[in-house]
Amino acid sequence: LSDPDCRFSARLPRSGLQCAVAGDGRHGAVLQYLGGQDDVRVGDDVDTGNGSRSFPSGVPVGKVVRVTRLDGGLRLLAEVEPAAPLNRLEGLYVWVGEPKP
Repeated sequence: LSDPDCRFSARLPRSGLQCAVAGDGRHGAVLQYLGGQDDVRVGDDVDTGNGSRSFPSGVPVGKVVRVTRLDGGLRLLAEVEPAAPLNRLEGLYVWVGEPKP
């Protein structure tokens, strides 16, 4: 999740907002493609979204911990704290399913 090469669709259940999540290269992730009018708040849950070929929808990803306005308020940057402490994971489960058409 924190790897900058990791990107997938995301959804905020409270607002229904669809966006993308990408690793920040440190210990968390950021929401991408957010406009200045998008409804994103600190504390919002982030789940996997529809349209991903890698993950089923509705899997908890984390929570929004910071929202910053960029470009004079035209864009938002939302930082996400992972739902699981990445430095304490002991195993890896791989979901195998039928690819979506």
